[in-house]
Amino acid sequence: MLDENSIVQILCKHLENAGYAILQQRTTDEQGIDIIARRSGQAGRLLIEVKGSTSSKPGTRNFGRPFSSAQILNRVGKALYKAAWMDSEDRNADDRVGIAFPDLDEYRRLLYRIKPVISKLGWDVFFVSRDKVSLQQHS
Repeated sequence: MLDENSIVQILCKHLENAGYAILQQRTTDEQGIDIIARRSGQAGRLLIEVKGSTSSKPGTRNFGRPFSSAQILNRVGKALYKAAWMDSEDRNADDRVGIAFPDLDEYRRLLYRIKPVISKLGWDVFFVSRDKVSLQQHS
């Protein structure tokens, strides 16, 4: 199980290996856009909202326990809202918006159902595991 902080770390490393500079990397203790990255030679930034598959905060009810289907749906909904906010408020003309989730069947199933909408919005979707990052690019 990957918590949000782990996904941020794995995804940032992946982006750095792909030629991006990480401009901002937030933890669950901080507010704001989770990851802001810029690729050398490209206009605009990549703004990413990240969600995990378990709580990252010791002492909470779900720390170390997987989220239920209802909690996963809640996380997807929150990520979509935050991505829409980033696309509306924090975005420059050349910026791209992305969302990142654990590479689990439940997340993939939920996002597959709304893939046409995500494609119309031009958002990137990252699925992250400990050893792999998959990108569904829609822009």
